[in-house]
Amino acid sequence: QAREMVRSLERPLVSPGATMPQSDELLVSAATTLARTFDRHHGGFGAAPKFPHPMDLRLLLRCGERLGRKEDTAMVVKTLESMAAGGIHDQLGGGFHRYSVDERWLVPHFEKMLYDNALLATTYLEAFQVTGRQDFSEVVTSTLDYLLRDMTDPDGGLWSTQDADSEGEEGIFYVWNPANIQQVLGQEEGAMFSYLYDVTPDGNFEGQSILNLPKTIDQVAAMRAIAPDELRRRIDASKKKLHHQRSLRVPPSIDDKVLVSWNGMAIDALARAGCSLGEERWINAAIRAATFILSSVRTPAGALAHQWRKGKASGLAFSDDLACLAEGLVSLYCATFDQRWLLQACELADRLIEGFEDTACGGFYRISPDHERLLIRQHDILDNATPSATGTAANVLFTLGSITGEDRYRASAERAIASSARIASSAPSAVSQALLALDLAVGGITEAVVVGIPQAADTIATLAALRNGFRPRVVVAFRSSLSEEDAGPLTKLFEGRSAGPQGAVALYECHNRVCLQPRYGVDAVTRAQQLGLLQ
Repeated sequence: QAREMVRSLERPLVSPGATMPQSDELLVSAATTLARTFDRHHGGFGAAPKFPHPMDLRLLLRCGERLGRKEDTAMVVKTLESMAAGGIHDQLGGGFHRYSVDERWLVPHFEKMLYDNALLATTYLEAFQVTGRQDFSEVVTSTLDYLLRDMTDPDGGLWSTQDADSEGEEGIFYVWNPANIQQVLGQEEGAMFSYLYDVTPDGNFEGQSILNLPKTIDQVAAMRAIAPDELRRRIDASKKKLHHQRSLRVPPSIDDKVLVSWNGMAIDALARAGCSLGEERWINAAIRAATFILSSVRTPAGALAHQWRKGKASGLAFSDDLACLAEGLVSLYCATFDQRWLLQACELADRLIEGFEDTACGGFYRISPDHERLLIRQHDILDNATPSATGTAANVLFTLGSITGEDRYRASAERAIASSARIASSAPSAVSQALLALDLAVGGITEAVVVGIPQAADTIATLAALRNGFRPRVVVAFRSSLSEEDAGPLTKLFEGRSAGPQGAVALYECHNRVCLQPRYGVDAVTRAQQLGLLQ
C-alpha cells in the first residue's frame, strides 16, 4: 500500500512534449467556463462559501478588453461592486476578510490575509483602469492604506495575518448595534449611518450588525432628498469617528511573520497602484519592504529565506517566494526606473530557472535540490488562494525576456505555460495565473522605451500617459538623456536609442520585437496616450 501511494504521488501533473498554445482558444474557453458558474445576482462564482478569485477576475478583464468580450468585463464589475458593498469588505478600516460564508458577501470569516488584500488591491486597480470608476479607486486606497497602517512591521516588511477573533469571539471587533452608533454619532447622524450601513436592532449576525451597503450612497441620497456629495461628506466624517471608536476595542491579534511570497504580492500591488494613481507613499512602502527582504530575510549562507519574524530569518525560499518577489521587483522598477530592482529580479529569475524548473516537462517545482529532501518533489502548478509559482514565474519571465532580450527567460515562460495547458482545458480556474501569462504571449508585449530629460514637461507627460489606463501588455522603461549610467540588464533595450532633436523626449515602441519609427516631443506624448489601448 505504501509503494502504491508513493507511485500515485509521483504521478506528475504535467507530461513532457506539451507545447504552448498559439491562439486565444484557451482564454475564451476559460472565460466561458467561469460564466457557467457566475452568480448573476450577487457576483462571484459558485455557491456559498464564496472566495474572491482575484486571478480569475484579472483574466476576465483581459478577455473583456483585448478580445472584446464585454460580458466578461461585466462579470468582474458585478463581483467587485458586490464585494465592496458587502461585509467581506471592512467598511471602516479598509481591506478584505478572507471569504464570505454566504452567497451575498455579507458574513465573512473575519480573518484578514496579506495575500488577499494585495491581490484584490491589484484587481480593483485594474478594474478602475478599465472602467474609470472612482469607487474602485477608493477601494484600492483604503485597502493599501490598511496594509500600511495595520500590517507593516517597523523594519519594513508586511505581516501575514490579522486574526478573526478578539476577546475570544469571532468578529466582535467589527460588529455594531444602533446604540453603539448613536453613542458615537448622535441621534441624527447615527440614524442616517445605520440606515445606510444596515445597522438594525435585530442585526444581521448573531444579534449584531456587520456593516454593509444594501443600497448605494446615491440611492439613499435620492430617497432622503440629500445631495450625494453632501451625504458622502457626512458619511466620511461619521466613518472617521467610528473607526477611532473601534480602535479603542481589543483588536484581533496579528501573525507577525513576514513571508517573502506574500510580501512580493504586496510590493507588486503597492508599486503598481502608486505608479498609476500617483501615490508616492505606496511606492516608498514598496521600496522599504523590498529593501528589507533583500537585505534581512536571508539564511546564514546568504540565500533568500522563506520567512522572517522578530529579527530571525528561517527556511530556504521556495519557488513561489522567488517568483512573487521577482514580479514585485519588476513592478517596482516600472514605478521608479531604478535599475537595482530589475537587477535583483533577474537574479531571482536565474535562481528560479537553475534551481526549480522542470526542464523536461516545463513548470516549476516547489523546492530545489538545496532544500531538505522529501519523499516527492512536487510541481507548484495549481493556483489556490494564492497564484502558483509556475503561473507567476511565467508572467515575470515573459516580461523580463521582453525587456532584457534574454531568450532563455521567454523560453522558460513558454515551457511553464505549456505545462499548464492540459489542466487549463478542463479546469481553467486551477491555472488562471498561467493563463494571464498566455494572454501576454498571445497578445504580445509592447516595449515602450522613453528617453528624455527627467524633469522636462514632455518627458513627464509621456510617462504619465503610459501609466494611465489599462495596459497589461505594455512594459515601460525610461532612461535619462542626461545620464551616462551603465544600462545593466537593459543594455540591449536602450542600444542606439537617444533623445530627440534639441533634447525632446523620444518614445521607441516595439511589439513582439518589431519596432516602429521613434516619436519625438508632442508626437511622443500623443502616441503614448494611444499605446496599448488598441492591442
